[in-house]
Amino acid sequence: NHDSIVRVEQLSTLHGRPAVVMEFVRGLTLDRIVKANGALPVGAALQVMARIAGALDAAYNKVPPGMDKPLRVIHRDIKPSNIILSVNGGVKVLDFGTARGEFGAREAETMNVTLGSPRYMAPERITSIDAGPAADLYALGCILYEMLTGKVPFDSEEITGFFIKHMQEPPPRP
Repeated sequence: NHDSIVRVEQLSTLHGRPAVVMEFVRGLTLDRIVKANGALPVGAALQVMARIAGALDAAYNKVPPGMDKPLRVIHRDIKPSNIILSVNGGVKVLDFGTARGEFGAREAETMNVTLGSPRYMAPERITSIDAGPAADLYALGCILYEMLTGKVPFDSEEITGFFIKHMQEPPPRP
């Protein structure tokens, strides 16, 4: 539970399949904002970044009520389309569908598959399934670069091109 993480209202079943009902957030995703407006002012980009970082820190380090240790949740798919800026100035991190944490017997089945978005994927996510919270921080760096420049740090026409660039090229200067 964190102000910058979309709240889960209930778990349900829809057409015989499990469904998660989340809070409605009126606003735009960060990818749409950057696409429409280009680079954001530095102050605005840093405020958005601070809220995203705070949400990820809480997901990893906060001890949930009734528990004695944090769940160590790593999002694993931080990207602008998973961040929404609300009309009242809030910032929300969405889509923990590929997240990984210390859930004991309830560990997500995604742990044996490398999932994520190549434009924002840390090199260790490409080479190792067990990448830690630093992989989310790498994605945050890619998002900050995009907010400040209006473009992604590495671009390619095919998925392997993204991986090669993230693994072998130095980060471009903004």
